[in-house]
Amino acid sequence: MKLSENQITKLAAEVYSELGKNESITLIGDFTKVTSLISDVVKENIKSELELDQKVNAMMDTLEKQNASSFERYKMFPLLKKKLAEQQGFVL
Repeated sequence: MKLSENQITKLAAEVYSELGKNESITLIGDFTKVTSLISDVVKENIKSELELDQKVNAMMDTLEKQNASSFERYKMFPLLKKKLAEQQGFVL
């Protein structure tokens, strides 16, 4: 998913706000530090998903070469991505 820097910042602020409402969680640090950490986590997750997409595309290239006549990339991509994500413990 493509998110702009501004969208990530707004998302981090919203997460901070929602966590602040939870009485069982105590936020340590000021708003700027915590939202910066949240933004970093979101960016790292996006980067990891892009790497996963690249692995899936490489797998599909290999499979397509082996089964050129019957291979449908648009159907295989989500299936392979889901399976690879499960194997790697990555939550989509």
